[in-house]
Amino acid sequence: MAASLSPEDLAKAEQFKTQGNESYKNGRYQEAIKCYSSAIQINENSAPYYSNRAAAYLMMKNYKDATRDCMKSIALDPSFVKAYIRCGKSHLAVGELKQARKQFQQALSVDPSCAEAKEEIKNIDTLEKDSDRCTELLRREQYGLALHTVTNSLLKQCPECADFKLMKARALIGLKQYDEASSICSEVMQRDGSSTDVLFLRGKALFHLSNMSAASKHLQEVLRQDPDHSESRILLKKVKALESSKNEGNEFFRCGKNQEAIDAYSQGIAVDANVPEFMATLYCNRAAAAMKLSRFKEAVDDCSKALELNPTYTKALSRRAAAYRSMGEYEAAVRDLEKLAQMDDVNSEVLQTLRQVKLELKKSKRKDFYKILGITQSADDDEIRKAYKLMALKWHPDKNQESPEAKETAEKMFKDVAEAYSILSDPAKRRRYDAGADLEEIEQGGPNFGGADPSQLFQMFFGGGGGGGGVPFGYGSHCGGHGPGVRVHFG
Repeated sequence: MAASLSPEDLAKAEQFKTQGNESYKNGRYQEAIKCYSSAIQINENSAPYYSNRAAAYLMMKNYKDATRDCMKSIALDPSFVKAYIRCGKSHLAVGELKQARKQFQQALSVDPSCAEAKEEIKNIDTLEKDSDRCTELLRREQYGLALHTVTNSLLKQCPECADFKLMKARALIGLKQYDEASSICSEVMQRDGSSTDVLFLRGKALFHLSNMSAASKHLQEVLRQDPDHSESRILLKKVKALESSKNEGNEFFRCGKNQEAIDAYSQGIAVDANVPEFMATLYCNRAAAAMKLSRFKEAVDDCSKALELNPTYTKALSRRAAAYRSMGEYEAAVRDLEKLAQMDDVNSEVLQTLRQVKLELKKSKRKDFYKILGITQSADDDEIRKAYKLMALKWHPDKNQESPEAKETAEKMFKDVAEAYSILSDPAKRRRYDAGADLEEIEQGGPNFGGADPSQLFQMFFGGGGGGGGVPFGYGSHCGGHGPGVRVHFG
């Protein structure tokens, strides 16, 4: 009892209180709590000691202990207005508006002139109206206004209110800010436990973040607590459908059943478009299966959709580059690979592929001599000679006289065929051509049939003698050369 304390003990307790007040004033709230606790150990019947410690607990956001100390202070001295005010603020911080109002009203019953109590009651009136307004805004899916109300009013006055935090989480989910919504729900779960409301909201946020496994666990726990929770049941069905389509598609792809894989991924894509990262994965996986079937345009389209959903998805960017490359669209492939190199500049494989595709781009801008002769890149010398003879006869201008346009095309092709043979029949030039060298670089030194009259090359193959019934072709007049006329029979 305080009455039994010696003057020295009372002085010592007051000294701890004074030290606590000094620490509180300087923001050292933990030290203040220790000092007030020391004072209480000496004199446990002093209402101000408990009330002061409650004030420090409030600053530490320890509202449970703050409320406990306030109630102890009020029990010791029912006329101690500060204890009612601090108790009301503690209830207010956690969103217990009715309990807070009661404490402020108690303060007014002790001191009807208490301005702070009157102001706090007005504040509670506003918060109750804003709470109702926010609930209605969420119902109307006006998420931006709801977020503004809950952030700038409700949580500003009640920073640890679980219900108001969940209102904010709902608004954030509506605004597709899923990471922040998930973090808020996690914080509520750690502080206030796992109610069905917070479990469902976090499960929903995780679903939209494409974390299907974690979302499934949260939703299953909701249904364990409340088997009639329809929203969780509907969402869990979507989770299972998406996971099933992805897993089935992956298994079909692994077994080489590419069309079946495409069908499985397509079923998942049709489930719900509002899970960006997961949908991006399904599109990218479907592109991989399409590439196996040489459907490169489909692969490009799916990779593009994946990148719209997830712009930093390097696998989709790499796969689209490969599809462009397979289509011969080297410039597009180079753009994707350069972007990929910027995103992952330490990947030597990407840099090597980029160099290769740049070379292929360079090659693609030259004449394709293999295509002109109608042969593959592995053709031997004999095949090159035979191909030249065949194409030279096919594009001989005297054989293409049906129109001026046909004759002009034939003369151009006739020159290209000669140029193709002049490069591919020379081992050194062919090596340089295959390595990607420009035609100007290749023609430095050595025989140059590409720059000569193609009729001379034709004459070398078919000779100067003519067989009866042939069609005359004057090389000088038709191709700009000065060689003699040659008759070639076009049977």
